[in-house]
Order: sequence, then C-alpha cells, then structure tokens
Amino acid sequence: MLFAHGGLVPEKGALESAATHIPWWISNGAFPLYFIWETGIWTTLGNLLEAEIGRYKKFIPWFRESDSRGVTDWISDPAVELIARSIQGKRIWSDMKEAAEKTFSAGGDGLYFIEKLVAFLAAHSDKISLNLIGHSAGSIWHAYLLAALLKERPEAKIQTLSLLAPAMRSDLFKSHFMGASGSAIEELTIFTMDDTRERADHCEHVYQKSLLYLIHHSLENDQKASILGMDVCLRADRELAKHFGLQGSAATSEREVVFSSESNRNYNPRSSSSSLSHGGFDDDPDTLGSIARRILDRQDIVGFPASQKRSSSDPADALDEDQQEILTLLLGSQKQPGKISRPAATSKSASSHHGKKPGHYALCIGIDQYPDPRARLAGCVADARLWTKTFTERGFEVITCLDASATRDGIVQAITSLFRSAKSGDVIAIQFAGHGTEVEDLNGDEQDGDAIDEAFCCYDYASGNLLIDDDLGQLISDAPDGLSITFFMDCCHSGTNTRFGGPLTSSAKETGVTNRHLALRADEIANYKGKRGQSTTTRNSAAHSGNEYLDARETLFSACQPRQLAGEQNGHGLFTLAAVKALTESPLGTSNEKLHQRITALMAMHPNQNPGLHCDPSLHTRPFLT
Repeated sequence: MLFAHGGLVPEKGALESAATHIPWWISNGAFPLYFIWETGIWTTLGNLLEAEIGRYKKFIPWFRESDSRGVTDWISDPAVELIARSIQGKRIWSDMKEAAEKTFSAGGDGLYFIEKLVAFLAAHSDKISLNLIGHSAGSIWHAYLLAALLKERPEAKIQTLSLLAPAMRSDLFKSHFMGASGSAIEELTIFTMDDTRERADHCEHVYQKSLLYLIHHSLENDQKASILGMDVCLRADRELAKHFGLQGSAATSEREVVFSSESNRNYNPRSSSSSLSHGGFDDDPDTLGSIARRILDRQDIVGFPASQKRSSSDPADALDEDQQEILTLLLGSQKQPGKISRPAATSKSASSHHGKKPGHYALCIGIDQYPDPRARLAGCVADARLWTKTFTERGFEVITCLDASATRDGIVQAITSLFRSAKSGDVIAIQFAGHGTEVEDLNGDEQDGDAIDEAFCCYDYASGNLLIDDDLGQLISDAPDGLSITFFMDCCHSGTNTRFGGPLTSSAKETGVTNRHLALRADEIANYKGKRGQSTTTRNSAAHSGNEYLDARETLFSACQPRQLAGEQNGHGLFTLAAVKALTESPLGTSNEKLHQRITALMAMHPNQNPGLHCDPSLHTRPFLT
C-alpha cells in the first residue's frame, strides 16, 4: 500500500500521522509505504493571506480590535480568492505540483523508488498486490508515480486506487488515470464530500469553503478549472459523470465515487465515508475501513481507532516508544513533541513494561453510529470521551474505540492488548457505552437455567459479531495474575455481564429517556448462530453457590440490574453522568462499596434503573481503581 498525503500537511505532521497509521495497516496484514513530502501549502499561503487580509482593516471603518470577530469575518470568499491570486497563490500551488512531477521525471529521486519497485514486482509478481492511496494533492503525486511505473513495467497492475478528496485537475486524471481504469487499475474509487459539505468546510476560518473551492476559483492558472474531487465538477463533466455512473448509468465496483454525506444513510462497509472536512479523510475510520476492505478483499478487519490524529504543533506528552522509534529512524536524533494515541488494535509486548512502576491503563468504548439507523444512539461516544477525560485526570493512559473502530475484533484485540502488556500490580479500567442485547445460550452454562447470554452490540453486531458474557469472562481468565480490573458498563441488562446473563423482564421506560437495548432481528440472530456455532467456552455455575462473582478477579460497576434497561438523556448515559460525578467527588481511598452507594444515591431520581456492583465479597472494601 503506497500512501501519499495532502498538500495541507507539513513534514512533521505527516511523519506523526504515518507513525499512527503504520501499526494499524500492519495489524490488518497490509504492508504500508508512506511518501513524506514537504508541502504544507497552507503554512505558506495561509500566513500570506492572514497578513494581506489584515491590511484591509483600514477599509472597514466599523472594525475594532476589541471586536469579538476577527478581521477575516468581514472579508468575503470572493475577496479572499482575489487576494490569494494577488499574493502569488497560483505560483505556490503550481510549484508544488511541479515538484511532484519532477520527482518522477528524468533525474528525479522518485525514479530510484520506481527502479526498486519494478525489480521487486518482477521477483514476486505472483504474491504481491499493489495499492495506491492519494489524499488531496497526493492524488497528483500518484498520477506521476503511476506513469513512471507503467513506463518501466507496462504489465504492472494496481489492485486498488483510492483518491481522497483529490485536488488534481480533471484533465490530469483523464490523461494519467482514466485510460488505465479497468486495465492497469483494477478498482478505482474517489472518496469526497458532496457540494453541501464542501461549502460547509473552511480553511482555518480564513476561507469559508473547502480547499478545493479555493483551488477551483483561485489557485489554478485558469479560473474555475475542473477539480476532480469537487462534486459540482464531477457532475458537470459528462465524460467523468458517465465514467463514474453519476448520470443515470450505474456505478460499478471497478469505478465508484463515495460521497461522505451519504455514508450514514446507506451504509456499505466497502463504500463508506463520514469525513466532515477536506483534511479529515485520511483519519476517518469509515473511509480507511472501506479502503482496507477493498485492499484486503474481506469484510472482517481491525477497525481504525477514532480520534487518533493530533496536531504536530501540540506540545503535549512525549510520543510513545514505538512511534518515537519510527520518527527517530526517519529524522535521526531529532525529538518530536506531541502525543499520538496507540491504535487500539496494536499491542505492546509484556517486556515493554519491564522495570516500570505499576501503571494505570484504561480502554474507553462508545458506539453511537451503528450502521443500521434503527440502532443509532446519541450519548455513547460522549460517554467514552467523558470517561477518557476522567481517567486521564487520574493518571491513566487511555486508548479509545469509538463507533466504526469498535468492532468485535477491535474490542477484543484492544482488551487483549491491555492484558498482555500489563504486569502484576497494574490497574486496568474498561468502560463500555452502547447497546446491550440477549441471545440464546449455546453452551448451557447459564446458572439460573434461563438459557440466555447477555451480549454487547459491537459496531458490526448485525453480521453475528456479538461480544457475550462468556467472551468477557474468558478474556479476564486469560489475563496475567495480579491485575486490578474494573469495568464500567453503561448498557441494558449490564448487571453481571462479565459472567452470566438473563432475559430482560423489566421494560419500564422513563419519559424522555432512550434505552440502550436492541432486540435482534431474526436474520441477525441467525448470523450470530451461524458464526458462533456451539460455543466451547463454559462456566461451572455449580461451583459458585449462587454467587457468580465468588473468586472472580474483576469488579463490575453496571448501569442497571441484569434484567433492567439502561437509558441515555441529553447526550449522555444516566449511569455515566452519575458514576463520573461520584468518582470525581470521592476522595482517594474510597471503597468500591462506598462508590457504588454514592452512584446509587445520584441515580435515585431514575427508579427504573438501579446501578449494580458485582465482585467477590473481598473486593467490596477495596479502594476503587487500586
């Protein structure tokens, strides 16, 4: 997989992004090569625009320095476009494009890469598939790379070409990509925004539309040049519209345009994008997940963890060890500020903690945007972010699985990663907010004879990928000895959901509260049974003498009792708000039991939902999160 980033990104930011993405690609079985090229056009152009626009204050008699609005609020987009041309914006943009072309022309450094790639493909042509991803100006980079490759190896095949909000001219696309589509390029997909989102985007609030609009109106030599990634340009060009099935003819798997505004209305895991901005496509879990499924030609992948991107100018904590090593290899001994969260699907070896003091680690999971509209919630991601803030303030290192990254595999691998990398004495907290459900017990281990397993509805639950109580119990059993493990579960019938389940008997619903319970359809149940079969994970219920948590290793704070509904209201789970408030207000040393009593008191106004504490009796008096 060859990735070329966009023109908005300076070198350091591109390196940090690569350091975040590379482990995720490898965890999915794809080998990534990232081209890091110094562009940062907005660093230059944006600074020039800001300075030039500032001069216009003298023409705005009502503007005052104390005004709450900046000077750019008084400048219209056409004025910004005019200013961009007057400060040689066209030259800056043209120089960047010319640099990409020269890289793969005679004497260009890119030809060394082409030489090695051609030799590698010749030696391994039966084992290698080649895939290209170009974001924004990265599409221009790949146009010249592909031309150089086909010149040296005409029989070369590109399995997939994915262009993310491509900033290339339509005529460059036609001359370098369109003729190869279906021959050298087996599958070509554009991921971009529709015109509504293009106009809702902005360039650092200096220009109140997307970068593609500024290029279209101001930066190309001919004004209103057709730009491939723009919805209006694609539809206005009859040849392109026909090529991509935008004028009545059907799109095909070989050629497709995926508009991010349509992803939630008609979800397809291979053709989905939820990016809200031009610069957001390269970190959008839906977009990256769709590309990975195309490259790997399978649906079941490790989801890209949401909220991984951090500005390279952020002076926060140091990079983690793996990412610092990558940047050190790329940049020598130069130290880079900023912290990038580890993708939830990757893992550290246990030895990485050797010699360290006991650590505090948390995993926060929240799912609102389930693919099926009937299942969507509105407070779970907010819950996960609130827990992330709360744990971080208490000294925890936190990783997150949000929405599309919270697949069953993503969650299991994240939990497994936490447990495998931990050592005796470490404190681990796991939080979940999303739908709960119940399914038939396939192994007959339910101690009360109700033949029901509790389950979390992971992002990909509809295809049978549920995480049942047996699964969690097994993950806990496999964890190293000496860990403190605490769960905070904000979903329906979450009481005892790390051990045993039970059917939902309380269906009372509070006015204005949305319940986090999902009744599975017949086809979803069939998918679960077909995928799971007869489970091999069993529990010896007789040994528990009526207490399923006797000798259990974990402590579970649940949003409700095993057969109750958990609810959300005003953008958060009822339990999450109470639990976070109780945890924040309770002094260190407060016992699990006292914390639970405080949560219960805070939730007294919601009589249909009674939070639970489930653990071995000896853990009731243990200070929480120790």
